[in-house]
Amino acid sequence: MLKRPIWKWVFAILLTLVITFAALLLWLRPDTTPRKEIYQGVFLTVEKLLEGSGGSGMAMIVEVHWDTSGIQINNRPYSFPVRTGDPHNPHYRLAFADFSLAKEDAEVLINTTLYTPHRFYKSIPGMPVRSVETLVTNGKISHVHPHSYLLYWNHLKESHILTSKPPDSLSLGKAVTGIGLNGVQVRHGEAFYGAIANLDHQSARSFIGIDPVRNILYLLAFENVSARTMIDWAVDAGVIHGGQLDTGGATQLLIGRDARGITPHTGIRNWRPLGPYLTIQANPL
Repeated sequence: MLKRPIWKWVFAILLTLVITFAALLLWLRPDTTPRKEIYQGVFLTVEKLLEGSGGSGMAMIVEVHWDTSGIQINNRPYSFPVRTGDPHNPHYRLAFADFSLAKEDAEVLINTTLYTPHRFYKSIPGMPVRSVETLVTNGKISHVHPHSYLLYWNHLKESHILTSKPPDSLSLGKAVTGIGLNGVQVRHGEAFYGAIANLDHQSARSFIGIDPVRNILYLLAFENVSARTMIDWAVDAGVIHGGQLDTGGATQLLIGRDARGITPHTGIRNWRPLGPYLTIQANPL
């Protein structure tokens, strides 16, 4: 009996792994879901973008009512000591979103700011990266980026968003958790299309917004959508102030364990590992 060459065995194993991985991703892709509570104070809506609506594929909206008992909103802890005066100081090591979701034992995870280096051939887990926009994690400021707007919560869990840049020292001093944005596309509940370029270009996108009166955080992710449609969805969802997060291959919005009626790790995901991300801790129903 002739032995099959070793390279054919290797190819067969790799092909099997690829097919298995692709099937797993399809299984974890979200199904259309009417708005429902999946954790205490956390609601999920999944809809399919219709043809001619400015996008395609699935759209997810997660509402986090952060005054609910047990809710915590946290930026990923820094992987390196922060040196705010060092423009080359890395903040994180890249990690796959699903690995991070399990490691943090989080109920929800979403990507946040753009990071650098961002080249695809350097997007390898373990590689050091630096957040482009300003972050505040447990009161520690990553750096002050001159073109960052800032969405933040203070120690009283009050939320604020700055519509001028860069973040001022008074706001940074109050911030416990803060996320830099490169634009604020929803202001006072209305679309502000001038805060983003290429309105009709379609790609994977993620978005963060708040209703500071009702204490609701909105996290949105789209498999493929124009900026215009993303903004319109955010307004319709109830966002009062908010802006786009990192997009394209970094777009990730995943649901963790013990969500009512949802398989763990269900979500919209892409191929890039993540540097900065935001997690939500919540109690099961």
